[in-house]
Amino acid sequence: MSPPRPVAGRRVPCGPHELGDGSLFLIAGPDVLESADLARRTADRLSDIAERLSLPLVFKSSYLKANRSSGSAYAGPGMAAGLEILRQVKEATGLPVLTDVHSVEEVGPASEVADVLQ
Repeated sequence: MSPPRPVAGRRVPCGPHELGDGSLFLIAGPDVLESADLARRTADRLSDIAERLSLPLVFKSSYLKANRSSGSAYAGPGMAAGLEILRQVKEATGLPVLTDVHSVEEVGPASEVADVLQ
C-alpha cells in the first residue's frame, strides 16, 4: 500500500507552522519524558538543528509509554506531570508539541497542551 499523497494546497496549522502540501518538516524528541530539564535541553538543541536546516520542528515526547515489555521498565512521569513538562517546553521554546494518548479520557487534558495528539 502506498502512502497517502498530499492534497494540493492543503496546509494544516501546527503552532507557528503550517504543515503539509508535500513540504518537509521534522518531528523529534525523546521517546519518553524523563525530566523538565532534559526535555528543555533536548528541545533547545533540536530547535537549533531544525533552524540550521530550515525545517519546521514539532517537539514530540510521551508522558506515558504504555507499551513497555517489562512491568518494571520506566514508563514516564504520568499524565499530569508530563503535560506540565510539555507545557513548559512549549512556552519556553515556542515549539508546537506532539504527544500520544492512550484513552479517550486523556484527550481533553492532552489537547489543552499539545498541538498534535497521536
